[in-house]
Amino acid sequence: MQDHVPTTYLADPSSPPSGTGWFYQLHAVDAAGNRDNPHLTWTRAYAQASYTGTWAQGASADCDGGTGGYRAVNSAASANATAAWSFGVEESGTYAVSTRYVQGGNRSAAARYTVYDQGGSALTPVNQQTGGCAWVSLGSHTLRSGQTYSVVLDNQGTPGQYVIADSVRWVKE
Repeated sequence: MQDHVPTTYLADPSSPPSGTGWFYQLHAVDAAGNRDNPHLTWTRAYAQASYTGTWAQGASADCDGGTGGYRAVNSAASANATAAWSFGVEESGTYAVSTRYVQGGNRSAAARYTVYDQGGSALTPVNQQTGGCAWVSLGSHTLRSGQTYSVVLDNQGTPGQYVIADSVRWVKE
């Protein structure tokens, strides 16, 4: 068992995509696997989502004060595009799940977010015409440590409207 850090430098061979934040957080872990302070808030931005279908890079001001920090897709009568954000839970409990997006009059009035949790899944429609850049609740969900959970946004809706994929956040209550 090692009881000290062997070096003060750690090289990370990966690099963040342009325009995204990159953060590191260190935790102490004992021989039994107990952590000092589990990370209880997770935020995943548009660049960290997995996409199916054809999503375009945003062209207008985003929620972080820049331009294009989101993706957009046209609504369709049947879903043919998804954005999925996932994270691995470090501590079991109830988590408040929320999303944010750039609002607009041409946005979906009922963007379909499906939150997966310990009990299955819950579909929550969100009006993306209002409330932009504020965290909008997708409900409270029970999650178990050691599991990975997702939020999936699809583009099923009124044709001619846009669905915006920006960010999703989980916060332990």
